[in-house]
Amino acid sequence: MIPWINILVVRYRSSFEWSSCEKELIFAIFVFLIDLYLKFVICFLLYFFILFSRCILVSIVQLEFQFYNSIKVTLFTMFNFIFALLFLSNKIKYVGRIG
Repeated sequence: MIPWINILVVRYRSSFEWSSCEKELIFAIFVFLIDLYLKFVICFLLYFFILFSRCILVSIVQLEFQFYNSIKVTLFTMFNFIFALLFLSNKIKYVGRIG
């Protein structure tokens, strides 16, 4: 057992009167533990906030790329369909005939 904790336990058992040094030591220990706990909680919450915001950002970017790809495929298909109709209706003349 750590010596100062042993002194505190013996002192607590023998009497309820604490010296100012012991009171300051206990207060410092409690402040340290509360500070450590708050730092842990803040870091934990910050980590999950960053992780959650990153997941949201990644999903937004993926949705944006999916939307862009779907528009690109739709426009490509639409232009191919229009050019195929124009070619079949002889509106576009084939210039590069071989021979």
